[in-house]
Amino acid sequence: MKKNTDGYTDNVDYTYGYYPFWTPSKLKLACIQRNIEIPTITNACELGFGQGVTMNLLACTSEVKWYGTDFNTNHANYAQTLADDTKNNAKVYNMSFEEFNNVLSFRT
Repeated sequence: MKKNTDGYTDNVDYTYGYYPFWTPSKLKLACIQRNIEIPTITNACELGFGQGVTMNLLACTSEVKWYGTDFNTNHANYAQTLADDTKNNAKVYNMSFEEFNNVLSFRT
């Protein structure tokens, strides 16, 4: 069965990396700088997380519950291994964005 990738390439592995702009503290700083009320972040999502390093690191270092999906099965498997090894709260999926949208437990 053909996997629904919505036209995205799913057979090329991305490099490993940590992207600090995803950290909730960056959002808090931006709010402070603009005199905007800081929101309470309880859930966060990364679409197309690559190897899942950022999502897993942030899941390990905060109370925020992280969700993410990637079309690339290798990425999802590696990200799940990171989540399992660190026993963090990340929920890792290997599905299209549309499928992922249908399984999110924090949607209202």
